[in-house]
Amino acid sequence: MNIRNILTVTALGLISCHALARITVTSPAFSNNGTLPNEFTYSYSNQCSGANMSPPLNWSNVPVGTRSFAIMNVDVDGGNYLHWKIWNIDASTTGLPLNAAVISSGFQQGRNSSATVGYEGACPPAPNNHRYTFTVYALNTTFTSEPSLAEITAATIDSGVLQANRSASSNVSWTKDDCLFSWGERNYASLLTPASVDGAGSSTISAANTPAPFNVLGPFTYRYYANTGIYVGVSRVDNNLYIYDPQNASGLFATKAAAAADIYKLGTEATWLINSLCSATK
Repeated sequence: MNIRNILTVTALGLISCHALARITVTSPAFSNNGTLPNEFTYSYSNQCSGANMSPPLNWSNVPVGTRSFAIMNVDVDGGNYLHWKIWNIDASTTGLPLNAAVISSGFQQGRNSSATVGYEGACPPAPNNHRYTFTVYALNTTFTSEPSLAEITAATIDSGVLQANRSASSNVSWTKDDCLFSWGERNYASLLTPASVDGAGSSTISAANTPAPFNVLGPFTYRYYANTGIYVGVSRVDNNLYIYDPQNASGLFATKAAAAADIYKLGTEATWLINSLCSATK
């Protein structure tokens, strides 16, 4: 095989790999195909009573040549009702924080299907479940005016989709602690397992049922992971994140005996909330 053929095969291989490497879109607040929490729904009569905040989003596997991103949030079971459209997100960006539609300024926003600028939360009518997609587009350009869907599609190098579900009877609450714990479950899946579903499962440990090392800094909001015996909790006294790992599954302690006798401070909750794109102001 001559050098030209080698280079051609290499180039085709790179193109093939790129075609398979779709952008991965996640949220620390809900899982793909999970239930969209109440806080990201609209407030309308008796049909829904959410906070109308845009959810935190993360993305990775960005293709080479990306000059900007656009995001569209659509109700695919509601006639492709447009809930949010933003563009000219800087190419170095890898995520948006909670309520970016209100607190962020590093992009442009268009009008949703209600003719208002910004994010409009989900509010599906009874009784059917609706699917809501958050599509991140990696674009080869930026725009000087609002792009149409056709223009976004034409400029797309690659894209990725995160889907959430919501019905009129859905009732999944979400807090900054739920968001943080769920983010940890996705990023430390081998330790924090089985994962909770859609932010559910947080509990507050009272003095009566607190594992002994937590008694010093109780009460805690925590999650317990049965497969590894790990507790991860936020102290409501000093607002630090702690891990109690009596089996030393995490390897944070020198010995198993030391692990069983003490808790390990992971740092301030505020720092972890920033790292996970869960808002410290929620």
